[in-house]
Amino acid sequence: MPRRAGGGGRAAASHLLFFDAARRTRQTGAMDAIRHYFLAQLAEQEAEAARHLGDGYWTDSRTGRNVRLDELQAIGAMKAIALDPRPGEEDAHIYLGRLLADLDDVANRFRAAAPDPDGYGIATIGTVARRLAAFDPSARCRSAP
Repeated sequence: MPRRAGGGGRAAASHLLFFDAARRTRQTGAMDAIRHYFLAQLAEQEAEAARHLGDGYWTDSRTGRNVRLDELQAIGAMKAIALDPRPGEEDAHIYLGRLLADLDDVANRFRAAAPDPDGYGIATIGTVARRLAAFDPSARCRSAP
């Protein structure tokens, strides 16, 4: 019996639906990994800021200003980034690219508006952005680059 071009009928359609669902599941898992990694980076930066508060080395002897204030302002600005995927962000690389673009916007606004005399706030944003840019969502368990 001759085969028809493009045949396969219901079985082929079912097979394609299975692979499409599997791809969506992988992408969702990758986006979750990106989101969790981003939040872990914020938590790490908060912990570092807390360490700076308790150490006089990080306080300007002339002004009494501790760099923790700048770091916490930067962390607060990054926490304002929407972490839910937007329409059209079904691909983890698109989602990651948008988060990186949002971090760049946060950095630009922070530079323009926040008092950051020693640059620790902008450095905090830069650290998170560099680590996120180097993150491989397909590698589930990774340490920070």
